[in-house]
Amino acid sequence: MRKIVSLVFVGVLLAASVLAQESIDEQVVLADPVMEQVISRILKWNFRPASRPKTILVGDRGIKSEWFPAIHNLTFRLASQNDALKAKNGVFLFEGLMRVGRHYSINVGWGDFECSASGDVWKFNVGADGNVRLWRPNESGWGRGCGGSGGPPTIKGLTLGEVSPNEIPGYEFFKKGRLQSIRLGISTKDDIRKIFGDTCESVCDYDEHWKIHADYFDDRVEFSRSNGDTKDAQIETEYTPRPEFVDRLESLRLTPKKRVSFLKISLPRTFGRSETYSVGHAWDENGFGGAVHMSLKVYADGYGLEYHVFGEETFNNLRKKEPVAKEPARKGDLSYIEYSISDSFENVIFASRIKAKN
Repeated sequence: MRKIVSLVFVGVLLAASVLAQESIDEQVVLADPVMEQVISRILKWNFRPASRPKTILVGDRGIKSEWFPAIHNLTFRLASQNDALKAKNGVFLFEGLMRVGRHYSINVGWGDFECSASGDVWKFNVGADGNVRLWRPNESGWGRGCGGSGGPPTIKGLTLGEVSPNEIPGYEFFKKGRLQSIRLGISTKDDIRKIFGDTCESVCDYDEHWKIHADYFDDRVEFSRSNGDTKDAQIETEYTPRPEFVDRLESLRLTPKKRVSFLKISLPRTFGRSETYSVGHAWDENGFGGAVHMSLKVYADGYGLEYHVFGEETFNNLRKKEPVAKEPARKGDLSYIEYSISDSFENVIFASRIKAKN
């Protein structure tokens, strides 16, 4: 379960003139030449020329085939909801077009039309001459799943307590490892201790190769959201775990004790990719001792499974260099694997309340 959860607005792309929008709940309508630039350029970014002929299915809602770019050995074909449900990883989707301030955003990724999908968020501006400036913000991403009726919510068969079915071979800690009996949102500290020993509560050894870090829900505010057009009209909503989830397992993180390279590991299309940055500060007897900045690539599947891979150290001005306890990380090294509860279960786990104004 993510600390900060973004709302996904599903929209329909229509061909018409550009209209000013005052509310993100209103349907955004953009001209064909604008949408052609957006769709064509995003497809070019995501798909490279192929060595053999290949067909890419693109969701047909609001998309026109004449907007598709020409890429060597690739054929883009409009696909229906039926096509999306039959395809192994769904189809390539464009949805959620909306206006945010002076620019627009659109969700792009793989999935079906009604249930599971995830990917990147792209943003763009439209100049007075009709030319589009398009960019993909770092750490952007979106995802959605389905809620079941008459029982726990499901995401294509995933129920509360289960983890993602997308563990990659060789790293199947829940499917084949010591965590088979552990259930996110259900298991307690006692359940962890039974497997890893009486002293294991939050941080302990999984085995000689891995260390495990466990986080549990508590009765404090987990996150909050604000809405309102002006500062005076802002309403802040707080979200706190329901009593039955307090002290239950929220997430698990596994970190390797020795270098594990992911350079040659190719994750399937079920994983979206984003980039994040880590900043560490140091203090000593003389005050601030400098900082270290590094980049990480994050591969997430929308079911709560993430692989965090080291990119590079981008800045280091530490006054005192600490002794290195183990071999320094290299580009492509796995930093950690995280299992958390999918955001689709948010309404089940959290109760909301309006925060009182001071």
